[in-house]
Amino acid sequence: MTRILVIDDEESIRMTLEEGLGAEGHEVLSAPDATRGQRVLKREPVDLVIQDLMLPDAAGLDLLAWIRREVPEVPVVVITAFGSVETAVQAVKMGAYDFLEKPFDLDHVRLVASRALESGALARRVGQFERCHLASFNPDEVIRESPAMREVMGRARRAARSPSATVLITGETGTGKEVVARTIHFLSPRAANPLFEVNCAAIPATLLESEFFGHEKGAFTGARTGRKGLLEEADGSTLLLDEVGEMPLDLQAKLLRFLEDGTVRRVGSARPRRVDVRIVAMTNRDLEARVADGSFRADLFYRLNVVPIHVPPLRERAEDVGPLLRFFVRRTSVTIGRRPPEVHDDVVRALQRYPWPGNVRELRNLVERILLLEDVGDELLPAHLPAEFRGRGGPEGPPAEAPDELPAFSEAHDALTRRLLTRALGQAEGNITRASQLLRIDRATFRYHARRLGVPLAPRAPARGDSPGGEISPA
Repeated sequence: MTRILVIDDEESIRMTLEEGLGAEGHEVLSAPDATRGQRVLKREPVDLVIQDLMLPDAAGLDLLAWIRREVPEVPVVVITAFGSVETAVQAVKMGAYDFLEKPFDLDHVRLVASRALESGALARRVGQFERCHLASFNPDEVIRESPAMREVMGRARRAARSPSATVLITGETGTGKEVVARTIHFLSPRAANPLFEVNCAAIPATLLESEFFGHEKGAFTGARTGRKGLLEEADGSTLLLDEVGEMPLDLQAKLLRFLEDGTVRRVGSARPRRVDVRIVAMTNRDLEARVADGSFRADLFYRLNVVPIHVPPLRERAEDVGPLLRFFVRRTSVTIGRRPPEVHDDVVRALQRYPWPGNVRELRNLVERILLLEDVGDELLPAHLPAEFRGRGGPEGPPAEAPDELPAFSEAHDALTRRLLTRALGQAEGNITRASQLLRIDRATFRYHARRLGVPLAPRAPARGDSPGGEISPA
């Protein structure tokens, strides 16, 4: 049963509302002034307040401000005398759900009360969901066994300390860039607000500006009402721009202007609106190369790249395969309603040798396929793996057994990576873009490992046939 508090100094009003709303199944409490109304709100759970704007011991707007501050989840409907509509409009601007003008029709009161109760219930459900959502995110559970991922998550934690610095997260598709972005949001001062996301490649270019900045009524054909854009909706929170490299050039200029002055202008409006939004951008593209070929603005790139974070592909962090595998096995087992099987060590070793072109997402999908289609008992065995995942060696086949002590995996991996980078640079005559293409990795990944392993990236004079901007000397 819902509880409605009526605060009005006229006894006839209180009695009318008690009888009319009580007949609808609501429990109605009443108070003749602001002081006693506040006492009720302090000791009783209430779902809706209906209050007069003319009270004997306090201004109605002052009581409204107190309610919005002390019990903000409770909707308020204000009662105003005939001819005081301006005051009622001011109350709505302060957070009142609606207003009733005396003399009022009881059926209209019931309708407004019903809508206000629905709005309050929805707000409480959303708030509960957001609190549970926030509580369910534990950054300490993010898998980061490898040194590379420990460095990535360390950067994410440091970036979260700033509530406003823009972050650019790069990496191949499926590496876990969104997990890094969520970590930044949920560890930041903005964590109490929901994280807003948009995929710049999934929305038609003609709608992107309206999606970001909103529009006024009549701004274009079909704009029958005005609406907020994502930047206004995300005021006080974080906006995650996925696939930012696909953003059209004209929208890039407008996003840059927002990053510079913090204001948005809806389509069809000249009035700027100030908002406070933190931008976290993600891309699997080499934005430096796109800057060089003119498809991405250099000034926007530098404005987004305040805190750069590169997420390495799964094939370069084999230490994470086992923990990720066991995590997905547990999660998928719970989803399909079965007991999680144990994972045999030979399964982990086999999957560590696989190159994972689809990265973490491919591993997750593999686990789901196995647990749904294979007859897996109490243990996940190599026999349950598809043929392409069993007994695979490196790029040149299984490694020969060493007659003496084997080197550490990380040392052997780094040595092989260094040789591959050097060889690719030689074949590409020093051109980083072509060298990364030879190895089928993105330019940012190539530069990251070259610097990490001390592979020289010396500048050179452009060779005939090179694409413009094909070589950028290392910083």
